[in-house]
Amino acid sequence: RTALYPGLVALESDDRWIRDLQGVKVWARVEAQGLGKATVVDTDDLLFAKYGVSGFTILNLSARIVRHLREEGPLSLLVSLLPDKSAEEVGELLQTRWQRHPHRELGLSLAGLLHAKVARVLLARAGLEASALVAGVSKRQRRELAALITALPIRVTGPRNFDYAEVTIGGIRTDEIDPHTLQSYVAPGLYFAGEMVDVHGDLGGYNFQWAWSSGFVAGGQVATR
Repeated sequence: RTALYPGLVALESDDRWIRDLQGVKVWARVEAQGLGKATVVDTDDLLFAKYGVSGFTILNLSARIVRHLREEGPLSLLVSLLPDKSAEEVGELLQTRWQRHPHRELGLSLAGLLHAKVARVLLARAGLEASALVAGVSKRQRRELAALITALPIRVTGPRNFDYAEVTIGGIRTDEIDPHTLQSYVAPGLYFAGEMVDVHGDLGGYNFQWAWSSGFVAGGQVATR
């Protein structure tokens, strides 16, 4: 069998600023960095928590990166808080807003674009005061803020443990099982189903369906012996 890992699970981070966003949920595009040529990306709900990040997008991503986290160490996630816009487009959007209301405070100027707590954290990370007026923001600072909005880095150190996982990743290798009967090639007469096998899917009922379908096939084979 293969090694076993928790799957569809929240990820832990040692970035201290995340604690300030505990309980905040946003719609985001998340991309995992440091995996070579592989592109691992998902867009869905992201939830900030005291231990790190969770939400549908993180759970789905976790299944693709948990092996790397356990075997090779931390990864960086890049989070876009406005998934349908590039950094350049966000910069132009900010410029337009700020030109209309040059005497508005920075924190208020982001209302409607970002959650208020998220806005405060991003401004702080960009070295800007939420109470400062938008008229005092330089072009460089605007670009830096736009870059954070579209590519906010989060360092994840590993998955939460099996107690918090939706599925188990790993198990009996699929090349050791007859795909039609789910009987073991190694130990004839032995059948496998569900999470015993190295098969997993995204959120959405796929893992339940695999458990039910594989159980039906394996059980039917045993009943006819």
